[in-house]
Amino acid sequence: MKTDPPHILCINPWIHDFAAFDFWAKPLGLLSIAAILRENGLKISYIDCLDRFHPNEPEAPKLLWDGRGPFRKTQIPLPEGLGHISRKFSRYGILQEWFEADLRRLEKPDIIFVTSLMTYWASGQPFQGSTYFPLFLLAIILAVETCGDFFILSRFGAGFLGPLLCLRYA
Repeated sequence: MKTDPPHILCINPWIHDFAAFDFWAKPLGLLSIAAILRENGLKISYIDCLDRFHPNEPEAPKLLWDGRGPFRKTQIPLPEGLGHISRKFSRYGILQEWFEADLRRLEKPDIIFVTSLMTYWASGQPFQGSTYFPLFLLAIILAVETCGDFFILSRFGAGFLGPLLCLRYA
């Protein structure tokens, strides 16, 4: 029987959009809950897929005098239904390989909390074929594939439709 405190992994996923810029965008709700849980003895880990200062970033990010700046940008295909728009569509944030490596370095979490600053832009991304997953689900699937296959999950943020409990991805 496990007697040590639960390990909670908090994830802030990428943004997929035509443009994104870091105007001090931080997941305040998720970070506040993580702080309360840590103060009460739980082990907390945090992966921010929008981290402009990720240790794997080869160059220092552009930093304006007040801390704002551009996110890392990777062009991706337009989601279905947006082909008529003649603009480039991108994933903003760390590379997926960096996220997976960060996951592998962590102790296996007991619970994963995922938020999204941009849920109303959660168009999804191709994953294992042509199926589109919302970005927060992509983060969860990658976490589950790396850390194990059963977690209790809660999600906080704009567009919140309710908790997803006992997510099992096999």
